[in-house]
Amino acid sequence: MDDGHFMGPGTAWPELLSAARQPAAEGADDSDARLLLLFPTLGDALLPDDAAVAPTAALAALTLIEEPAEEARTLLEQQGQWAPAHWRLADGIALNGEKRRPRTHRPSG
Repeated sequence: MDDGHFMGPGTAWPELLSAARQPAAEGADDSDARLLLLFPTLGDALLPDDAAVAPTAALAALTLIEEPAEEARTLLEQQGQWAPAHWRLADGIALNGEKRRPRTHRPSG
């Protein structure tokens, strides 16, 4: 059973890494922990070739998974509830054009 509102994805890959690597004023103060906690928000069809490096390091640091690189690749291939989105930048903001997803661009006027 899945819980949640099913409106997503919430982040593109660069946003996920940036959020995980921010210094924490409170809450999870470890960037590996933040990466894994935020990972379910990911939905990005255009992952870089080295995308598995960060989740592999986080899984190796925080879990007892025997093959963290394999698990990281699986997580990246199966990015949660949503099909991976195609993001684009508009005025420095990541947007996707899918209906019923956060931050879908709606032209004014």
